[in-house]
Amino acid sequence: MADQPTVIAGATGWLAAASARRPVLVLVLSALLVALSAVFAVNHLRINTDNFDMISAEKPFRKASIAFRDAFPWYGDQLAVVLDAPTPEQAERAAAVVAHFMRQQPQTFANVDVPGGDPFFRRSGLLFLDTETLQDFLDRLASAQGLLAVLAEQPDLVGLLDMLTLALEQADPDDADTRQLTALVGTLADMAEGEPGAPQMLSWRRQLSVTGQRGLEGRRVVTAKPVQDFGSLSPAKAAIAKLRELAPSLGEGVRMRLTGDAALDTEELESVKLGGSTAGVLSGVGILLLLVIGLRRVRAVLGTLAVLVAGLVISLGFATLAVGQLNLLSVAFAVLFIGLAVDFSIHYTLRVRELGGGAAAVGAAGRSVGPSLALGALAAAIGFLSFLPTDYRGLAELGIIAGGSMVVALLLNLTLLPALLSIGARPVAPPAKRPDAGNLWLADNARTIVLAGMALGIAGLVLTPFVRFDFNPLHLKDAESESVSTFLDLAAGQDAGAYAMDALVPDADAAYDMAMRLKALPEVGRVLHLGSFVPADQEDKLAAIEQATFFLFPVLTAEALPTASAGRQKEAADAFAATAAELAATKGDFGQAALRLAAALQVMPATTVAAFGERVTGLLPDWLADIRMAFEAGPVTEASVPAAIRERWVTADGRYRLQVFPDAPIDGNDTLRAFADAVQAVLPAVTGAPAVVTAAGQTVLDSFRVATVVAAVAVVLLIAVLLRSAADMLLTLLPLALSALITLGAAMVLGEALNFANVIVLPLLFGLGVASSIHLVVRRREVEDAAELMRSSTPRAVLFSVLTTLASFGGLAASPHLGMASMGRLLTIAILATLFATLMFLPALIQLLPQSRK
Repeated sequence: MADQPTVIAGATGWLAAASARRPVLVLVLSALLVALSAVFAVNHLRINTDNFDMISAEKPFRKASIAFRDAFPWYGDQLAVVLDAPTPEQAERAAAVVAHFMRQQPQTFANVDVPGGDPFFRRSGLLFLDTETLQDFLDRLASAQGLLAVLAEQPDLVGLLDMLTLALEQADPDDADTRQLTALVGTLADMAEGEPGAPQMLSWRRQLSVTGQRGLEGRRVVTAKPVQDFGSLSPAKAAIAKLRELAPSLGEGVRMRLTGDAALDTEELESVKLGGSTAGVLSGVGILLLLVIGLRRVRAVLGTLAVLVAGLVISLGFATLAVGQLNLLSVAFAVLFIGLAVDFSIHYTLRVRELGGGAAAVGAAGRSVGPSLALGALAAAIGFLSFLPTDYRGLAELGIIAGGSMVVALLLNLTLLPALLSIGARPVAPPAKRPDAGNLWLADNARTIVLAGMALGIAGLVLTPFVRFDFNPLHLKDAESESVSTFLDLAAGQDAGAYAMDALVPDADAAYDMAMRLKALPEVGRVLHLGSFVPADQEDKLAAIEQATFFLFPVLTAEALPTASAGRQKEAADAFAATAAELAATKGDFGQAALRLAAALQVMPATTVAAFGERVTGLLPDWLADIRMAFEAGPVTEASVPAAIRERWVTADGRYRLQVFPDAPIDGNDTLRAFADAVQAVLPAVTGAPAVVTAAGQTVLDSFRVATVVAAVAVVLLIAVLLRSAADMLLTLLPLALSALITLGAAMVLGEALNFANVIVLPLLFGLGVASSIHLVVRRREVEDAAELMRSSTPRAVLFSVLTTLASFGGLAASPHLGMASMGRLLTIAILATLFATLMFLPALIQLLPQSRK
C-alpha cells in the first residue's frame, strides 16, 4: 500500500497538499462557510422539545394518540396542579383559587379543569352513593337535625357551643348518637389543648360522614394545558413560574405540587441543560489537557480547536439544511462531533510530526493517514445513519446530523487543518523510535492477552442475552424531583389515575358494551364513559332524599346570622363551662370530654377563643352549602349532564370516550406492561401512558436491533470493499466485536440497563471502534513488523483519540439527568473496552500473526 497508493490515498493526499500550498485561500473559504452556516442556522434552525415527536407518527400507538388529541384538544401536554390540604374543604377552596387564577390568564393556561369540581357533582353527589350508604348518611343527618338546625342558624363558635350545651343537657350516655358526639368533643378538646396531631381546621364533612362515603381525602387536582414554546428548552417554564408565585396565597397547610407531561418535561429539560453544561465544562477541560499532553505543540492544539469550532458551526448549518430542527437526542450531536472529530485531528497532527513537521510533511500526512481517516469517518457515519430506516425518529434525525458532521470533520481535517499547520511550518526532527518497555511486555504476553480477550468476549456473549431494556422513560428522570415524585404518588393512589388509558368508540352503545368487556379483565378496575355520570337506582335515592328533606327543612332553609364578636364567643365559652361543670358527672365519657374542652376554653383570652372558633367552625359554611345543594338533586340523564363535562367525554361528531383504570396501583414495568397488553387485546386503539410507554419502548428496542444489523452489515461491506483483504477485515472487525461484547457483558454485571438514551452507545461504538482498528490495521501494511507498528505514532494517536473521546463523553456520567448519566456510564464502559480491544488485544493478535507482505 505504501508503494502503490490507493485512490483514496491519492485523493486525500492531493487535497491536503493543495490546502497546504494555498493556506490563505483555504482559511478565507472556511471562514466564509462558517459565517454562512452560522447565519443560516441562527435564522432557520429550530429546537423541538416535544417528546411526542420522537417516534414516527405512522406507528399505530402514535396514530391512536394523535386521533385522540385531535378529538379532544385539551388532552396531552397537561400540567397537573396537585393540592394537598389538611381537610377536603381546604383542598376545594385552594383548587377554586388555582382554577380561577388560571382562567384569568388564557394566554398562559388553556382548558382549565377541576375533576369533580363542577357544581353538577355537588348537586348530584348523594346519588352516586350506593343505596345503603346513602340511607346511613340520611339517617345520621335526621338524628342530628335539631343540633344541625342550631348550627345552620349560627355557624360559629357560639352556635357550636349552644348545640353542645343542648346536647349535654339531653344526652343519654349509652346512646349511639352520644358516642358520636363524644368523639367530636374529644377532637375539639384536643384542638383547644394544642395536642400534637390535632387538626388545624375541623372538617365537618369528615365529622358527619359515614362508612363508604367518598370525597373525604384532602387532595384535589387542577389540570390545564399550558401554552408551551417547544422551540425553547423550557417550554412550560412561564406557566410553572406563575403557579409558583401563587402557592403562598393558598392558605395555611396547603401544599401545591406540579406534575403532568408539561412539568415532567420541563424539569427533565432543566436537568438536561444543567447536565449538559456540567458535562461541557468537564469535557472541555479534559480534552484541552489531553490535547496539550498528546500533541505537545501550540500550533497543533490551536489548529485542532479551530477545526472543532468550525466543524460545529458548519454542522449546525448542515443540520438546518438537512433536518431543520434539533430534538432532545440530536442536540447531543455536538458532544458526539467533538468526541470523534478530535480523533481525526490527533491522528493527522501526530502523523505530520512523525513525518518531520514541515510543509511537505503536512501534505504527505494526508496521503499517509488520509485513507484511515476516510474509512473511520465513513464507518462512524454508517453507525449513526443506521437508525435512518427505523421508526425511532429522534435517533434517525440525530443519525442524519451526526453522520453528515463526520463528513464535515473529515473534510476540515484534510483542508483547514493542513492549511493551519502549514503556515510558518518548519521541519523538525521526527521523534526517536526507541524500544518501549510496554511494547516489550505486550510482545512477551501476546498469547495471554489474546486468550484473555477471547475469554472476555465469550463471557460477554453469554451475558448479552440477559441485558435488560428499561422501556419506561420515567426511570430516566430524578425520582426525587417534584414532578416525578408527585406522579408516583398519584400512581400509587387508590384509583391509580396517573396510569389511566383512554380510547374512542363509535357511540353510546359501543361505550357500554366495551366497558362491560373491559371490566371483566382482572387487570382493569373502573371504566368511565359519559354513562358513568348517570347514577343507578335514582328513583329510590331521590325518594329517600325527598323524605329526609322534611326532617332537615330547618337546616336547609335557615338564614345564617353574622359571626358573633370575640366577646360574645368568650361569653358562650363561659356558659358552656358552667353547664359542663354542672352536668359532666352524669354524662359519662361525653361529660368528661366536655369538661376538658371547657377547661381549655376558660384559660383563653377572648381573641384566642375567637381564633379557636374560626378553626373549628370556619369550614362549617362549606359543609352546610354542600348539604343544601345536594338536597336539590334531581333526575340525571346523559342529556342532562352539563356541557362542560359532556365535551370531555363525547366528541362533536358523537364518538364516546372510554377511560380505563388499572385494578391496582402500577408498581413496576411488569404490571405496567400487563395492564397495557390486557386492555389493548380488547381495545387496540387505546392511548395513555401505559400504552404509549410500552409501545414506544418496543419501537426503540426494534429500532436498536434493526440499526445494529444495518450498521454491522454496512460496515463489514465497507471494510471488505475498501481493504480487499479477508485478514485485514477480520483484524478490523474482531476488536469491534470484542468491544461490543465486553460492553454489553459489563452492563449486565453492573446492572446498567439499556434505555431510550443510552442505546446510542452501540452505534457510536461502531464508529469509534472501527476507526481505531482501521488506523492500526492500515498502518500495519506500511511497517516492518508488529514492534515497528507499536513504535509509530499510530498507537499514540489511537490512545489519545480514545482518551479524548472518554473525556468528551465521560463527563455525562456526572449529569443530574439520569438518562444522560446512564449514557455517560455506558459510554465509559464502551470506551474502556475499546482501549483494551484496540491497544492490547489487536496488537497482541498482530504479534502472533505472520507479517503480511507489503
